[in-house]
Amino acid sequence: MKASGGEAVRSLARRRAARIRRWGVPQAVRVRRLAARLGLGRVPPILAGTAMVLAPLGFAALAFASGFVLLWTLTAPVPAERFGEAAGLLPVAAINASHFFSSLTGVLLLLVASSLRRRSRSAWLVTLVLLGIAAGLNLTRGGPWQPSALLLAVGAALFAARGAFYRKGGLGSGLSEPVWLLAAILAFAIFVWLGLIVFRATPYSDDLWWRFVLEGGAPSRFLRAAAGGAIVLTFVMSWRFLAPQAMPEAAAPPDAARLEAALADGDMGHADANLAWLQDKHLLFSESGRSFLQYGVRGRRMVVMGAPYGLWSELPQLLRDARDRADRHGMSLCFYSVGPALLPALIELGLVIQKIGEAAILPLEDFSLEGSHRQPLRQSRRRAQKEGLSFRIAPKEEVPGLLPRLEAISDDWLSRHEGEEKGFSLGRFDPDYLSRFPMALVEGADGPVAFANIWTTAGQRELSADLMRFSEGSPRGVMDYLFTELAFWGQAQGYRLLDLGMAPLSGLEEDRLAPLMSQVGAFAYSRGGRFYGFHGLRIYKEKFAPVWEPLYLAAPTRLGLPFALADVALMTSGGVRGVIGRP
Repeated sequence: MKASGGEAVRSLARRRAARIRRWGVPQAVRVRRLAARLGLGRVPPILAGTAMVLAPLGFAALAFASGFVLLWTLTAPVPAERFGEAAGLLPVAAINASHFFSSLTGVLLLLVASSLRRRSRSAWLVTLVLLGIAAGLNLTRGGPWQPSALLLAVGAALFAARGAFYRKGGLGSGLSEPVWLLAAILAFAIFVWLGLIVFRATPYSDDLWWRFVLEGGAPSRFLRAAAGGAIVLTFVMSWRFLAPQAMPEAAAPPDAARLEAALADGDMGHADANLAWLQDKHLLFSESGRSFLQYGVRGRRMVVMGAPYGLWSELPQLLRDARDRADRHGMSLCFYSVGPALLPALIELGLVIQKIGEAAILPLEDFSLEGSHRQPLRQSRRRAQKEGLSFRIAPKEEVPGLLPRLEAISDDWLSRHEGEEKGFSLGRFDPDYLSRFPMALVEGADGPVAFANIWTTAGQRELSADLMRFSEGSPRGVMDYLFTELAFWGQAQGYRLLDLGMAPLSGLEEDRLAPLMSQVGAFAYSRGGRFYGFHGLRIYKEKFAPVWEPLYLAAPTRLGLPFALADVALMTSGGVRGVIGRP
């Protein structure tokens, strides 16, 4: 009973910690303590969490409003007595300069507000500095004390909510949002329009730019302030739009010992977890190191490839860690090619699900070539044996010595298919990568004519062929023969399933009530054979009479689904050229 009671306490503590993380409130306790000091009593965690969640948007609006108010005050004439007080402390040039720099500060507050909404730590710090500078400039130019007090109050509140701004960098990321940019341009245009109305009685002359006086110098100060703000606005926008986009950070080589240990254990995941050895994706391990997921980065999207691998008991925390990592970097979290078992957990993360195809799964326990539906496989097997071909599994220790001959077969296959090596969701001919797996070989009198490296999972749950290549002179149906013999080999070794791979866009609904993306996918499946053999690939795998398992794509919004799918295509094919290249 004591052990179970202790476990219950630990479980409750984990749930509470997860609730705080789910709300993104690492500083929720500080909110409650502050409320207690102010005599507001105990604040429920849900309210503290809600405050922290809404803080970025609220302070973004306050920063934007502060910038606009600061610009608006520059159009208001300053009474002579206030100028006299300022002139007693500062030279005339400093008072005129404060007007100019107030305009620059106001424009910067308009621009930085969008990054503040993205929880950028850098934007938080810059906003604090700008608010302090704006408050001081307002006083030095003889403005009323109320705007300065308001700016300092906003800064104090922003400092108290510092826990809500935790993402590294991202100062310029918010400038890519058209709504905030248009709002900043509109606010500055209103400032200029108001100034032109206020000083419409003053005729324009070149002397206005060089008049540094207090009495009667308001039109000159406004003109210089408007010009300075316009220059800053133009410069920042030009920098944002014309600067080249930074490439995603390259994935670090995996810790081989840690990855091997994780792949050798676990009761969750599929054979495609071995794609982690490609070194083109980032790896996220659980705290114990026994579970992991792999993801690629493109633009502002973090795309997890396949299902996580490891222990089912660690899945919820691993998914939360992935969501937190995406959130901390201001990225959209997506999952590509996941099966039905993962859908409840993804829905709990708030993701939208879309079917993208089906995987051909061949149960091996009762696999045989009996029956009319497997007659094509029997014919291919007899033809291969008649041609003098044989099948064997080369252990991975033997693979490095076979690679020169296999590379010639691979190059021949690539030249005939007008293709290039892939990545992300597909294996490629890489010596270091292929040397980690056993190799299925079809050999003739002169050596190998076809090959495929073999993925396996812990507990002999599943095996799959990854990179499949055959030479031009190999007999017809040689890959049928390879898969058939691989199925018999897996059956003899005690494997339960053979994954024959995905049939993209297979099984999508085309009726008028289906989601739009399903209708488009079904149309491409039935009529896109000119560009890719969707239907032919399904027919090829049907001869094995597999069980078809649906595969899904998950993204934060339905609008983001096609963009996530496009990013997967670009990462898999190595860019636009690889996508449009005809297979």
